[in-house]
Amino acid sequence: VTGAITSTGNLTITNTAPALVLVDSDHNSDFNIQASGGLLNFNDSTNSATRISITSDGKVNFGSVARVEVDGVFKAPNGSAATPAYNFLNDNDNGMFRATTNTIGFSTAGTERMRIDSSGHVLPATDSTYNIGSNSVRFANGYFDTLYGDGSNLTGISSVGGATGVDFNDSVKARF
Repeated sequence: VTGAITSTGNLTITNTAPALVLVDSDHNSDFNIQASGGLLNFNDSTNSATRISITSDGKVNFGSVARVEVDGVFKAPNGSAATPAYNFLNDNDNGMFRATTNTIGFSTAGTERMRIDSSGHVLPATDSTYNIGSNSVRFANGYFDTLYGDGSNLTGISSVGGATGVDFNDSVKARF
């Protein structure tokens, strides 16, 4: 058959793995739509890749990297610090990724900066490398039950009552 196929009813293709093949004449990617093994596949024939697959129970797979479940849950690939699974259209190395089991990592410029672990702890990517805030952008208040370390690198601290010279090595709990 050449030319257009016009029907006022259904177009039925019967086979063990029926397919509708779409071939363009300008040599770009060709596609086919195929039903096989309980899947409805949208395939890129030129690159031998399944781009979208719908299972008989309603799951939608995007290649082999992501899926939308029947209940609407989106399942993303793990990603990495260099290419987070959740990143931005024109900024692929900033975002959120699965650092390890039950741990979310956050990266900027392709480098892990922070993670939240399975206990809810917010952790820097490496020890003693990152600041909370900066000289020009600061948090208004910080509330902590315990500060660890000898306090030798703390500067610009004054106590609530105006006293100075608090010894960080003693067991007194002080409010600053």
